[in-house]
Amino acid sequence: MKTIRFFLSAVLALALVLSTIAPVSANEINVTIEGQPVIFPGEQGAVIMDGRTLVPIRGVFEMLDFDVDWHDGARTILLTSADYEILIIIGSDIFLTNGLIYNLDVPAQIINGRTMLPIRSVLESVGHSVGWDSATRTVLISTS
Repeated sequence: MKTIRFFLSAVLALALVLSTIAPVSANEINVTIEGQPVIFPGEQGAVIMDGRTLVPIRGVFEMLDFDVDWHDGARTILLTSADYEILIIIGSDIFLTNGLIYNLDVPAQIINGRTMLPIRSVLESVGHSVGWDSATRTVLISTS
């Protein structure tokens, strides 16, 4: 009888622990910078659209020590750091880094109230590298 009670207690404890762990979707896309996971504010995470991964701008660039400013009337985002100024226009397939024009594979857009961007070109314009781990569905950002 003690064995059954112990077993039931263990099962109940395990069920309580598992109920507090957020489920991981098979379709979830993760983003890391130098191996550290990027946490996106709100519920909108990275998505794949037209074969490109779009990520919420704020989570990535704030982790990279950029200031992120949204200009509602112009529908633009200004990303600034000590060395760079990046201007992104919603719906445009170009952006500017320190006044130079670069192309985006997919235009920047707003999804569920979050500004989403295919970040490879933007990060490469400031000297960072971007990779993709298909096994873990993770965008790998390297700053070195």
